[in-house]
Amino acid sequence: MKILTLSLTNVRSFAKLEALQFSKSINLFVGENNSGKSTVLRSILTLQHDVLEGTDTRLGERDGRIDISTTPAPIRTKNPLTRFSRSLNGSLTSSAAGDSMSSFSGFSSSEPLNIIYPYLANRKVAKFSNVISEEHASSIYGNHSFLFSKIDRLNAPQYSKYKSYASSCLEVLGFEVGTVVSGNGKIAGMYADGNKVIPIPSMGEGVVNALGLIVDLVMAEDKIFVIEELENDLHPKALKALLSLIVQSSTTNQFIISTHSNIVLRHLGAAPDAKVFYVKTELPSADTSPRLFTSTVELCETEVQRRKVLSDLGYDLFDADLWDGWIFFEESSAEEIVREFLIPWFCPTLNGRIRTFSARSLSQVSPKFEEFNRLFVYLHLTPTYKNKAWVIVDAGDAEKKVIEEMRFVYAASDWNKEQFIQLLQHDFERYYPAAFTDKVDATLAIDDKVLRREAKAKLLASVKAKCQSEPDEMKAQFAASGKEIIDFLEKIASSLGR
Repeated sequence: MKILTLSLTNVRSFAKLEALQFSKSINLFVGENNSGKSTVLRSILTLQHDVLEGTDTRLGERDGRIDISTTPAPIRTKNPLTRFSRSLNGSLTSSAAGDSMSSFSGFSSSEPLNIIYPYLANRKVAKFSNVISEEHASSIYGNHSFLFSKIDRLNAPQYSKYKSYASSCLEVLGFEVGTVVSGNGKIAGMYADGNKVIPIPSMGEGVVNALGLIVDLVMAEDKIFVIEELENDLHPKALKALLSLIVQSSTTNQFIISTHSNIVLRHLGAAPDAKVFYVKTELPSADTSPRLFTSTVELCETEVQRRKVLSDLGYDLFDADLWDGWIFFEESSAEEIVREFLIPWFCPTLNGRIRTFSARSLSQVSPKFEEFNRLFVYLHLTPTYKNKAWVIVDAGDAEKKVIEEMRFVYAASDWNKEQFIQLLQHDFERYYPAAFTDKVDATLAIDDKVLRREAKAKLLASVKAKCQSEPDEMKAQFAASGKEIIDFLEKIASSLGR
């Protein structure tokens, strides 16, 4: 079952919302605090839980109304239900297509008959139940009280969903969570130091929230996830891993999520068929009576609209519209020398047109480029930047593997393999002018990583100082020592059109 449309009449700050059309995969609602995002989510949740009532009727009105259309709901009737209506002062009614409305008690709060997994902002639990039972494992109440039973159900290697659960834990949390006997029941936690267990209640709300969502994602098939502020209590690395799981799950489940996070917005907004909605509220002029806040919802379909949403979240878009192309380097020394000297000296047509970026380590090259690509997919700028970004890494087996993997992955999106370049030298310092050869040899011979990094920084500083004090001489020397780099820059300039 999937939500198709939602209409609201006199519900909280909404005077009228006409047939808002949902994506069957991912729907993101963004806006300031108290703009009306929660009202949209809770209106959908009324299909399964009584979370809105008569007091949520818009001030001055007699009644509020929620109308929802869906794909056929899995109800044991000859005519599956597709229309639902709730009066805030009355009951929930439903009908199949073309039939009259009749009373409906709402969907079950237990698996597998539930249609919604709710995650509202107040999902923190005061106390976990260590009683393990089928009833607790299948209950859906929007908090984590019965999380131990849910984890215990998945904790057997013979269970069909165990591998998915275990791998999801490792991806998001970095460790697997199981259950152990405690008192008259069980407690969930992580084994540490032999038989000792660190219980999840002592790990913080982020672990609990992530685990709760993981166990439901593993179990869900053709369900709807209603989630407020997914990013709460999660650090960015875990959040991104969880977002990847949601994108995978969105092929069979529907997600309706409110967020203030640009990370959530960019990751999920770039997913296939995702929709982004901007929820805004306005206060009418002083001479309007009654003077009430009124919410509206805008579908953000264009690059300009989506950029505005990110801007309102306080996100800097790198002045993306000012750059014709991008170059990603493995290390900062390469990025600095190319940006400050080689481009101005040898390819001045790239000045103001190309943006250089350092991943700062080989391990970050692929993730940083993926972030870049996701941003422009989200902004609908893929046609603008496809094959106008380059990745340059050093020589070496590990570097070769990264480049080959990136070529393979992005070939599926029609990126040219020539965008992913591997140099002939393993250390960028080897491209410094011959006058620095002895210092380069001494620096690269240092075994201690910290001391070597410090020496490389000092060497870079001395090269830059020489470039600034004797630009003509250093330009002539770099023309020989850095010819490989310069050739790449000239190809990039030609590709972008001189």
